[in-house]
Amino acid sequence: MPQFIDLLIENNDLVLNIASEPQLISDRASIAQDIKHAIREKWFTRDNDWRTESRTTSALNSRTDVISGRR
Repeated sequence: MPQFIDLLIENNDLVLNIASEPQLISDRASIAQDIKHAIREKWFTRDNDWRTESRTTSALNSRTDVISGRR
């Protein structure tokens, strides 16, 4: 009996079996999929934080240029 069970995701989509039910994966495959998703989510979050920080820095620089008379 499997200890870990998960739904199979491929290409960001749920995989369905012949009966149009979600395909299940277990144990090693389930853990591997969870690890891949965790890594992807970590990178996605980091990239979004960087983009937000970059926009914020750019906006602050523009405002300080206007205040100081630089353009």
